Amino acid sequence: MLRTREFVEQGMRWKIGNGHTISFWLDNWCHESPMVELLALGPSAHDISQVKVSEFITSTNLWDTDKLSQVLPQNLVSLVLVVLIPLTNMEDSLCWGFKGSEDFITKSTTWRAHDNIIHDQDSWKFNWIWKLDVMSKIKIFLWQLCRTFFEG
Repeated sequence: MLRTREFVEQGMRWKIGNGHTISFWLDNWCHESPMVELLALGPSAHDISQVKVSEFITSTNLWDTDKLSQVLPQNLVSLVLVVLIPLTNMEDSLCWGFKGSEDFITKSTTWRAHDNIIHDQDSWKFNWIWKLDVMSKIKIFLWQLCRTFFEG
């Protein structure tokens, strides 16, 4: 589970409630990447981690387009404007973000994980084990043995 933590974190995104919890620049809430990555921003003189999404929401629960236009290019303003803001005051929450819905879907996760596999790697030099004409338990034993002693 710990090995997949980074991948799972990539798949999580914030669902806007009142916007008080979500960092406008650093959290993943509008796209598959945080705003700071979409703009390729480096370290800034001011502390961007303190800016919350709620600062860009009006008292009538609409996006403050003037304020957004001051800090974002038009293409990113358009991305923000399609994010729904609830009419009632509710807390921000985390949801699954790799698919359009907020539900965790095994199929979308599996395909996304396959996309993250490094394809330039040399094939495992012990693949011959799986082609042996022996019982499966012997193949598994050999596989475990090779992984333990030759891959450390």
